[in-house]
Amino acid sequence: MTRPAIDPSIEVHEASILATNEGTKHVVHGILDGAAITAIGLGATRTRDEADAAVRLHDHPLAPRNANALGEWWVVPRVRLGRRGSALEAIDHAHETTEDTIERLLEHAAPARDRGGNVDVVRALRHLELPRGPLDRWLASIERASFVRGPDLGGLDPAFLAIDDESGREVSLSLRRARLDGLPELDRAAEELFTETERAAAEDDAIELARDLARMHVSVRELVRARPGTLRDRATAMATERVLARLMRQRPRERRAPFRDPEPQRVRRQRLFSRFFEGIRYDDEGLYSATPEALALRVAAGLSGRVLDATCGIGAIAIALARNATVREVVAIDVSAERVEMARHNARLYRVNDRIAFVVADVLDVIARERFDAVVIDPPWGGRDYDRTRTAIEDLGLDLRRVLAHHRGAVRLKLPKSFAREELPDFAFEELADERGVVKMLLASRGAR
Repeated sequence: MTRPAIDPSIEVHEASILATNEGTKHVVHGILDGAAITAIGLGATRTRDEADAAVRLHDHPLAPRNANALGEWWVVPRVRLGRRGSALEAIDHAHETTEDTIERLLEHAAPARDRGGNVDVVRALRHLELPRGPLDRWLASIERASFVRGPDLGGLDPAFLAIDDESGREVSLSLRRARLDGLPELDRAAEELFTETERAAAEDDAIELARDLARMHVSVRELVRARPGTLRDRATAMATERVLARLMRQRPRERRAPFRDPEPQRVRRQRLFSRFFEGIRYDDEGLYSATPEALALRVAAGLSGRVLDATCGIGAIAIALARNATVREVVAIDVSAERVEMARHNARLYRVNDRIAFVVADVLDVIARERFDAVVIDPPWGGRDYDRTRTAIEDLGLDLRRVLAHHRGAVRLKLPKSFAREELPDFAFEELADERGVVKMLLASRGAR
């Protein structure tokens, strides 16, 4: 890697290489016009972009002072480079105190839509391993939050976060990233934006809640957008910890449901598919609906012959059926062609794709014309907001009675814990719990061991 030519006006005292998310960069510390400076070799085009962004954002509290372009070098006052996390999507100036539900306040905390405000934070929070009852009650609770509105820096490249050696002020050296595409890592609060005068202008609790909601927005945005790996795990942990801290503040009778330690997203996904990080393909609905691998194998146990997976989704149960040595053939169907292709790909990862016939079809059409030794059905429950008190057979997104009328042989049904068992008097019910002992679903069986 060739170091760009250094302007002779810079008196170089120290040179090094900085590892960043964008590759390695040359860095020099030295003196320019009598002032201590740090220069990063970004190339002429990138340096011009940074300078353009600096002009637009120079008044922002996190922008370095007196930054400028010098050939292929981005020059700023002397800083100590570090990877300390990052800086908050900053809010400044006008106060806005709002009283509303937490769900609506999260909308108030959102940045502009083109800066990440288009992420559905509530939906993402419901993806996390959080106690659903307390979470839903908290989202519906009425609170007061005091927001501070103003310029939005948008995001910083964590490789270029630094501490100004003279003032101790946290700054960003990568303003272009801030201007264009937001953070690739977690934001952190720019506490200096909240002066003592501002603190006195609103209730402390209201300011604290507004900050928490803003941080939740940033961390959730990152976990939604980041590729699987360390950054997404950190974002997930940050969002989970902040929400749990808020849930614990609810009065005991409002909490009711016991709290469990949140399960890291990486662990949860490997619980769904042991080969998840080998390239499992999924979409949001398919991943939410997927049966954890150990439980899918339990659903498949005891079945034999030609088996129909009537709603295969991204393939969790179909793969488990194909791994069952007593099952001769698996026919996996779904109305979504995209999801069928995901299931086919995922079956290849488990090397059982040759034992599964994947078909895009409606279960009623297939079961009316073909015969199977057993049928497995995971009917739609209604998504994350299904009724957790009582789910009737009519509430399922499938005409289950018609399907069962076409098949009198062995049947396995994956049902919500709240299902009204009396509606299927011919079925035996079993609660299936994961490795942590958490009951995830009901398994209803007819005519199968």
